[in-house]
Amino acid sequence: MEVDGDRAEQGPGPARQPQLLLGVGVDVQHRLAAAEGLVDTQLDAILDASRLICDTLSAGGRWWVFGTGHSHMIAEEFYGRAGGLTDIHPILEPALMLHESLTKSTLLERRAGLADDLLEVHGLTRGDVIVIASNSGRNAVPVEMAEGAQQRGVAVIAITSMAHSRSVTSRAPSGKKLFELADVVIDNCGTPGDAAVDGEQGGVGATVLVSASHTHSAPGAWCGTIHPLLPAALDLAQIDAVAHQIGSALPQVRSVDLVQSVAPVTGVGSNRNDPARPVDTTVGVLAALLPGNHSAGPIGLIVDHACHPTVLGPDSTAWSPDWVTGLRDGLAASLGPVPVLFLQGAAGDVSTRFTRRCPTTAEAIRIGRRVAAGALSALESARPVDPADGIDAHRAGSYEATSSYADAAEARRLLSELTAIATLTGPAGT
Repeated sequence: MEVDGDRAEQGPGPARQPQLLLGVGVDVQHRLAAAEGLVDTQLDAILDASRLICDTLSAGGRWWVFGTGHSHMIAEEFYGRAGGLTDIHPILEPALMLHESLTKSTLLERRAGLADDLLEVHGLTRGDVIVIASNSGRNAVPVEMAEGAQQRGVAVIAITSMAHSRSVTSRAPSGKKLFELADVVIDNCGTPGDAAVDGEQGGVGATVLVSASHTHSAPGAWCGTIHPLLPAALDLAQIDAVAHQIGSALPQVRSVDLVQSVAPVTGVGSNRNDPARPVDTTVGVLAALLPGNHSAGPIGLIVDHACHPTVLGPDSTAWSPDWVTGLRDGLAASLGPVPVLFLQGAAGDVSTRFTRRCPTTAEAIRIGRRVAAGALSALESARPVDPADGIDAHRAGSYEATSSYADAAEARRLLSELTAIATLTGPAGT
């Protein structure tokens, strides 16, 4: 997400403030504030944990560290550090880590009884100390690890998020959470769900959907170099600007009623390798309406159609949403200046290669208005979204690749050749 200063010309459509069509911003200041809070509030707990560990080692006990899922990395951070203590015993159970299977790790960390087996295998005994890391502190394995350690006379130090832990119920048979079983609790000051932005600060729900698309005339610096023959430099200032706009919009989030529908649309895309192959012939619409005032029309739309917006060619030097401009302007002609988000979906090899008449702005608008007509037709039959059912995944299909692809060795050889060419010729040689 960034910008190239050589592409400042405005593309199709009137000049307007940048649209929030792509990108998710993360508030770095939120993380810094959390780090400052950690120092301010947890120093005493950290010193207590340090004393407990020192006393244990001085008395001949052993120091164990344990975590499941991402929290196993805490154990690895303590263990084997150059210049650090050597008498540290990590409990690194591969099945509870992520490198074998995310699904398996998630299921096993909730399984009762597994922790007792690990305690027996590793032989924790009275006089030892164990650091257990778990952000939520709710899953059966870390909770039962603490319970089993205490039963064996092992001191327990917990690293957890108190805000997260207090917002959820325990998955352990005892109903306990990790912080309730520890001799020392260090609060990592994290927010529930590992979120970087507090939902209450901006009304953000628990789910964020990110959709990526591309045109042949987007700012190159938003993604940097994507090919040796297409060099581009990232512009972090532009990424920050997009993130700031998203953050500025969060306080304006409001409750709405959602309606959805699907309508047919043709003449937009085709398979770029074989026009006889299947393509998306529908357009889906999700509209936001003000509660109690549906007659005022939608205050925002999400429109999806599986076709890359690539009417304009790669030689275009104008920033442009391509045919999405025609979609947006066609909807605005009937609905007024309503914000429109384009959701491309799985487009595969579908583009406008065989449907566009020429690679011009006028042609991009013509094709986009076809999608707009379909979207307006869908709105006429839109039905409320049932909160119990959620938003429909309204259509599905299959896609068969029509191109032959190089194996890994051939791909590396080709990449090396392209890189060499780019080095010799530079951007002008393309």
